[in-house]
Amino acid sequence: MIISRIGWYTSLRCVEGSDDSRCYNYHGECDSGLTDDQRSSCSTAEECDLEEDTDSAKGSLPIDSIAESPTFTDRANMFQNVEYHKSDKKNKSKRIIDEYEKPKRIIEDYEKPKLKGKNVENIFNELHISNNKVDDIRQVRNTSSSWDPIELLEALYRLDISNEPQRKSTSKYINKEGYLEKLPSGRKKATYWNPWKKKYIKLKDGFLFCYDNLRAEQPSLTLQLMGGHVETLDNKMLGVDDQKGHYLVLRCSDEDAIESWENALQTQCAEDFVNAYTIPCPRPIAIHKKVVIIDLGSCSVRAGILMAQPTLPKVFFPTVCATNKISQKSSFGFEALRPTVRKNSELSFPLHPSAQVTKYSIDVSVFPDLFKKVFQELNVYPEDYKVQLSMPRNLSLKTKEKIAQVLLDDFKVKGINLTHQAILSLHAYNSKSGIIVDIGDRMDIIPIIEGYIVESGVTRLPYGGQRMIHHLKHALAEKNISIVNNVETYLARYVLEQLCYVAEDYTDELQRFHTSPEELEMSISTSHFFKNDSLWNEVILDIGRFHVPEGIFTPENWGLDNPGLHKLVHHAIQECGVDLRREMSRSIYLSGGVTLLPGLVERLQTEVDKLTPKTITPKVHASEYRYHMSYIGGCLIALEENFDEICITKDTLKKEGITCLKKWHT
Repeated sequence: MIISRIGWYTSLRCVEGSDDSRCYNYHGECDSGLTDDQRSSCSTAEECDLEEDTDSAKGSLPIDSIAESPTFTDRANMFQNVEYHKSDKKNKSKRIIDEYEKPKRIIEDYEKPKLKGKNVENIFNELHISNNKVDDIRQVRNTSSSWDPIELLEALYRLDISNEPQRKSTSKYINKEGYLEKLPSGRKKATYWNPWKKKYIKLKDGFLFCYDNLRAEQPSLTLQLMGGHVETLDNKMLGVDDQKGHYLVLRCSDEDAIESWENALQTQCAEDFVNAYTIPCPRPIAIHKKVVIIDLGSCSVRAGILMAQPTLPKVFFPTVCATNKISQKSSFGFEALRPTVRKNSELSFPLHPSAQVTKYSIDVSVFPDLFKKVFQELNVYPEDYKVQLSMPRNLSLKTKEKIAQVLLDDFKVKGINLTHQAILSLHAYNSKSGIIVDIGDRMDIIPIIEGYIVESGVTRLPYGGQRMIHHLKHALAEKNISIVNNVETYLARYVLEQLCYVAEDYTDELQRFHTSPEELEMSISTSHFFKNDSLWNEVILDIGRFHVPEGIFTPENWGLDNPGLHKLVHHAIQECGVDLRREMSRSIYLSGGVTLLPGLVERLQTEVDKLTPKTITPKVHASEYRYHMSYIGGCLIALEENFDEICITKDTLKKEGITCLKKWHT
């Protein structure tokens, strides 16, 4: 006789039920010994021949396997009674119930354990504590929904314009100019085909400019000498090596000239980073010309009016938009994050890559309101100004056309020039060639040679600061701090900037943490951002301080199958020409807010050094103002004499169409 699982389950159902014929028929069907296919082909009980079932047709399960069930005896007795009373359906159901009255009582006894008074008291105490915790969490959530983050945003977007440090030189340049004889670059000996030629040499603020003659307006050769080397050669000659792949031999007229030029060149080669990069000037200074500088980033918007020298932006706010659900009115920046505004609005980040399948690569519908806010904050009439605009990524021609139409048609600006942030950052470093490492909301590694992008070496990744904050939220959750909405994310960003760092050696830092975790633990107060009591009065981190940012160099920590930052930089160097790799290795320039993390500059230099030949020593450049480098570079572009020529006007766009937008370096 087969012991069917379905029959066993139905028996339990019958125990709870009554003398039901449907239950009995189900037993008979399951106990027939037929296969599922045979049973499905039978339309009635008579077709299945239940009453005249033979022993050979009944189950073939070994008795040992059946006996493994803890209730085997009970089931065997049940089915024997069923066999003896097939003709009496009511008696069968009654016997089944009688057989299982005892197990039913056992189950009831098990479901009602006898608890002592002390155990009951402990359980109720635990429930009371849990309820209190739930009430506390609910209170925090309610507080965050009505929380005004303005004080936090002011801390994140603070610009102390009046206290901008002026240029402070740690070494004094000796600027000098005059005629010298020069060999072609890379040559150490004169030949018939490569003779000495008289050139006008000018040394100024760490640069060497070579002119064909005194009247020449543009130099034929420009070298940045910072970090270079000068040596004295025979026959009144000087060798100048900029340590970037360029070697220059100069010949003086006499010994006194050699000593004078050597001293001047030595001062130009000193590593004075304060003077090497563009330093923003303090306000107030005179307005140079009517140009508005706008830097649109994925996380932040910067804007200002062009001055006689580069400055920090005057307007600085988060790139967040709140659209009212009823009136469809848009608010930006601090105003969008106020509780009274976001209560009836939908928050969006318009410069993040668009999730919609459209002809535009970003959300262009918000540009009119966004530009309107910028012009209002600057208190200018847009029709009187030209615009230097920077964007964080490559844009399609349709997107560029839409931006141009908004500014030229809606706001009637006089002209517009659009440039990629990476190129502007390179300008701010006073260089035309190098590897730009821009890490903000996204991560871009872009090799540029003489102002032209080497496309094969470009890497653009959709993760960066936002991915770091995402993993920081998990680290904070382990400390019982839950961050669930976009407004609270700014608190995580504040914690990231204040507590996190990049480890010099990740393995050693892990070992240090396991040995003495209290040494790495650090806390920061956040109570001043909340008017009411909150569980977020203090944030404590230990391993998360260096584990969260490690994903930049070890993407496996973030669950990503991508090369680390140092490998991407090395790839960009390798994609350049062989004769340029030394120069590019010495010209790695950082920009973006994430590069401000302590330890990142040193770690990147160490990791890239491991990948380059021993004869090459890479150099990572990090300006103190790299958080605003693209805006500073925009000021430099607008200050150039040919800025009016590179701008596109409304007449140009109407006459040449969309093809005139291709000249923009984006």
